Amino acid sequence: MKGRFWKLNREGFILNDSSIEVIQDVFKPLLKEVTDAILALNLPRIHSIYLTGSVSRGLAEPGKSDLDIFAVQEIDETHSEPYTIDLNKQKLLYQHNCISDIQTEIWPWSYVFPHAPNRFSVAAFIIKTHSICLHGENLGTQIANFPPSIDIAYDDIIQIAPDIEEALLEIEQDASSDNIIYWCKRIMKNIIRTGFSLVMLQENRHTRDLDLCCETFCKYYPAETTHMQQALLLAAHPISSKDHLTIFLEGFGKWMIKEAAHWIQNYRVLKTKIEVT
Repeated sequence: MKGRFWKLNREGFILNDSSIEVIQDVFKPLLKEVTDAILALNLPRIHSIYLTGSVSRGLAEPGKSDLDIFAVQEIDETHSEPYTIDLNKQKLLYQHNCISDIQTEIWPWSYVFPHAPNRFSVAAFIIKTHSICLHGENLGTQIANFPPSIDIAYDDIIQIAPDIEEALLEIEQDASSDNIIYWCKRIMKNIIRTGFSLVMLQENRHTRDLDLCCETFCKYYPAETTHMQQALLLAAHPISSKDHLTIFLEGFGKWMIKEAAHWIQNYRVLKTKIEVT
């Protein structure tokens, strides 16, 4: 399905693009099973559980899309960052072939609400603008609105260098077909979304949808159109060749790292001016 940009309200804030009403029926039994499985773990002080991603927006392709669910925990005793929980994913994927992968995480309270009051929280942003509350009290009602902003773009851009280096390391250590395919799909999504973040401020709008991210990036970087379109193709049809993936990441991936570094340098100058003003 073709993606869409998030709508903005009259004040220029991003509206939540998710809704219970748009979830396709084919995914609903799995959603209930995963939600029940998280609750059955009896983890201490689970506040609420959320669905995000293409399923929550009615844009999922049965058999191809991932399922992304996370729970917010009201304690920070053992974790300060999100961590994955094991819900016997392989069994769920075997029983529900409507999904290609399942991501289930626990988000500590401080990950959503950082102790520094003015610090941008990508977790709060995701809850407010990208997610549906499946269980518990919706924290989105307690979170302020977000416009398309430097902070949103920065969160993608600052991460692309370590993401690409991690992908290169992982495929070097494990060159099995399944591992190469996994990292190919994952890193291409990151590259494409970072490409959009590089031009988000010029566009003054927001999307995570890969086709629109690619299309928008190419408007501003026509010389890199072929490379970004190749990344889009590889995200949809990941390859199992370590050599081919390495060549792409050493080429366009390294170009993206340099462009991200240039953007970050300009960002810091702009951020300083905003703070002074």
